[in-house]
Amino acid sequence: MADKGNDRGRSQGAATTALLIRFDRWYTKHVGAVAEHDHLAAEESKALLGELFQLSSGALRTPTESVLGAVLDAVEADPELSPMTPHLVDTLEHYLDFAVETGMWAPAESEIDASYELLADAVDEGSGLLLDLIDALELVPDVPSASARQALEALAPLVRSEEDLLARMQGALADLDPAGPIGALVIERVLGVLCVAVSPELLPGLATAQILELLDEDAGASVPELALASPLTDTILAGLVQDGILTSDAAGRLVAPVGLRPALADVLLELADEFGLSEGNPHPEGTVLEMTAALEGSDPAVWRRLEIDADADLGELHLALQLTLDWANTEEHRFTTDLEQGSSGASAEAGGPDDGFEEDDVEIGELLVEDGDALGYDYDGARVIVTLERVTEPQTAAAPVKLPRCVGASAEIGAEEADRLLAPLRVR
Repeated sequence: MADKGNDRGRSQGAATTALLIRFDRWYTKHVGAVAEHDHLAAEESKALLGELFQLSSGALRTPTESVLGAVLDAVEADPELSPMTPHLVDTLEHYLDFAVETGMWAPAESEIDASYELLADAVDEGSGLLLDLIDALELVPDVPSASARQALEALAPLVRSEEDLLARMQGALADLDPAGPIGALVIERVLGVLCVAVSPELLPGLATAQILELLDEDAGASVPELALASPLTDTILAGLVQDGILTSDAAGRLVAPVGLRPALADVLLELADEFGLSEGNPHPEGTVLEMTAALEGSDPAVWRRLEIDADADLGELHLALQLTLDWANTEEHRFTTDLEQGSSGASAEAGGPDDGFEEDDVEIGELLVEDGDALGYDYDGARVIVTLERVTEPQTAAAPVKLPRCVGASAEIGAEEADRLLAPLRVR
């Protein structure tokens, strides 16, 4: 049986290889016939299609709507592939053309239309390319401290530490208005190029000019905007090259010295926070969130006022609500950000993954950012509305307050008793 399985695997591998060769020939002719469009080189598109076939375990031989949807979901979940979504969707569109035109895939017309519509929706939604690139900075590997020190010492005299590097980057972008269309575009272009310079594997095979084209397309930049943004971008990038922060390789691609990449990744993450471009928790470490948790429909009103770390996860908020409300934690619960539709909104549910987020992976500060932001918490037929009332300054190391704590409560229990119930969560 094992030999038959190996034979079957070799046969499927050979069939995929043959299909990729056919696609390569078709694509080369297609690109030559459509000169007014910018396309990937045939070899690059073939390589990307090979990755997608591997990702789908060969299911792409029949590119139905469900197969394409599963492939795109897998791409989105892959930190190395997700920044390449525009190219991958373009490759899938060409592959679908190829499959239909050559008769390799001949389903009902409605099935073909459904597949094209799915890919069209993927293009319309956009990939959030810059956000994907910024998110991937978390994966930049560390380097030996000696290599990092040597890389910093090779820079311009005023850039000899990570703090200097941050100041240099802030200075390079200081004259730009992030609220204006041109300033915002230049900032996005510079940060995007720097992200790829730090992680060249994110968009392999693309020169810096092509990376900028992708960023511009994703941002929906107009021709007049690009006419103003391009020279500003070039000036900033040229200054960074002059300081040694970036170098140009033989393929015309800007890259950062290997020893500098972890420090530069940290700087870019900090800049992304400053410009509101990161998707994570925007609150500085040590920030305390004061929130009110009110039981919906209760008469007399049942409520608790809690203080909790912004970087605590939703699992801790769940336990704080259970303890202060003196509930038994025996039934399933759910957090939702859609207060009108309840559990149909983005959610985290006990007992396993659902179509929303996992509560142990989501920090409270990611969802409660500004005063008035709210979450719904459903438990055993009851609903609690958690509303952010106040964001306090980060705690000082000299006098940290042990959290979570209850600083206010309705009359049926009182704040002191409710806070006593939270004691188990403060034993860490």
